[in-house]
Amino acid sequence: MILITGGTGFVGNYLVRHLMEKGKEIKLLVRNPNKIRESGLSCEYIVGDITDKHSLKEVLKDVEEVYHLAAVFRHGIDPNLIWKTNYQGTINLIEESLNQGGQEISLCKHYRSYWPRQFQTLK
Repeated sequence: MILITGGTGFVGNYLVRHLMEKGKEIKLLVRNPNKIRESGLSCEYIVGDITDKHSLKEVLKDVEEVYHLAAVFRHGIDPNLIWKTNYQGTINLIEESLNQGGQEISLCKHYRSYWPRQFQTLK
């Protein structure tokens, strides 16, 4: 089973469709189940959030591979929300994966999704 975070986003939607065409068994972690219907995807999903460690316990069960695409990086969004989602959410996912024996995790992130201007301290 493959878990995809951010599967209803622009890149994630294409990844889900590609993997489904190859016959892969897919599970999505989604915050908003309405986005599943809007995207036209028909696959298993669990409502949860990478910022909530408890929701990750259930979603990672029976998962062998993870594609982590979930991120917040639009202009005008609270930088603390960006940090909580993009940084701490990724840490939560990795820690829970290790707690469950470790899945292969592939990260796909836009460089700005981790370092909004307010947090840029390195040159």
